[in-house]
Amino acid sequence: MLKPKKTVKKCLSWLLALVMILSVIPVAVLAAPADLSISSAKELLAFSEKVNGGEDFSGKTVELTADIDLGGEGSEWTPIGSSSSAFAGTFDGNNHVISGLYISSGSNAGLFGKVNGGTVKNVTVKGSVSGSSSVAGVVGYLNAGNIINCGNNADVSGSSGVGGVVGYVGGASTVSGCYNSGNVSGTTGYIGGVSGQHWRAGKLENCYNTGKVSGPASVGGVAGGHKAASPELVNCYNAGTVEDSAGYQNNIGALIGATRGTAENCYYLFASSFAATGNKGDVDGTTKVDSVTETMLGSAFVSGDTNPKLAWESLVSADKPVRPSFSEGTELSAKLSGYIKEAVKSSKTKAGLTSADSLLGNENYMAGARSLLQ
Repeated sequence: MLKPKKTVKKCLSWLLALVMILSVIPVAVLAAPADLSISSAKELLAFSEKVNGGEDFSGKTVELTADIDLGGEGSEWTPIGSSSSAFAGTFDGNNHVISGLYISSGSNAGLFGKVNGGTVKNVTVKGSVSGSSSVAGVVGYLNAGNIINCGNNADVSGSSGVGGVVGYVGGASTVSGCYNSGNVSGTTGYIGGVSGQHWRAGKLENCYNTGKVSGPASVGGVAGGHKAASPELVNCYNAGTVEDSAGYQNNIGALIGATRGTAENCYYLFASSFAATGNKGDVDGTTKVDSVTETMLGSAFVSGDTNPKLAWESLVSADKPVRPSFSEGTELSAKLSGYIKEAVKSSKTKAGLTSADSLLGNENYMAGARSLLQ
């Protein structure tokens, strides 16, 4: 029988060993599983329908497990979250890419329409988004929420509150580690490369823009801002062109258009950005430079091909995207579609075509094909 003192020592030894084992287990292994996993356009659409139907996912995590192609112009996207039913959970894209995003009208337009108190992170979008107010590639309208490590490669256009990553920023919101490379334009005002209109507050940190940004008023390379707003910009830069589309010189800035806020350690490239427009300079804390380096911006950035990029960009998935599946609307159209596909398959077989031979032989040639007889 072990003596009490030896028993205590033995228990402490086991406890110490357990602590050491747990300390080397990756955090991801210990993380709780997501409440919802999404791996296809169909599942992403079902998630959108749940949110727009009133399920806000507050306190829940939704994760993306694959790159997804939404289908482009032939499959207009319905944004996740609306003015009456916003998303309030956490959406983790796991560094996957959503391509083929297409929206042609409406307010609160983007992959996410409205996020209220929620978080969207680790996702990159590609496509085309057009709308009226609160328009962006990732989140149209953000209130008291967070957007973290997101990239927009979509062209975005609207009237007011137009941004590459987020259109409208309200409440104590934070946009961190985000970039825009798409063209962003607006017809009214509050247009920015990363964010559009800020209402009273909001923080942008470790963000950059390389896309063209244009509009008639309150236009900025990184943020459009607002005359009454006090957003904070930290470690940001703009290497894209900023254009005054009306020629009024109405709050056109290299980094932010209109603001009562502050900027710290922010830069704009003289040769390629707003300097050519002849409009006003920016707030204190922004510096005109001929080039910008990752050392100037801090640990969130690394060296890129031309300008610094965010460290997380090296983790973005390069997988083949999962394409949307189509179903025919009638029995006749389904038969017609089947005949066409069989005819193409027969022709390829007889000709001995492979993906290396021609467009017809490419395995993606008939991907998503369907009859227009509905």
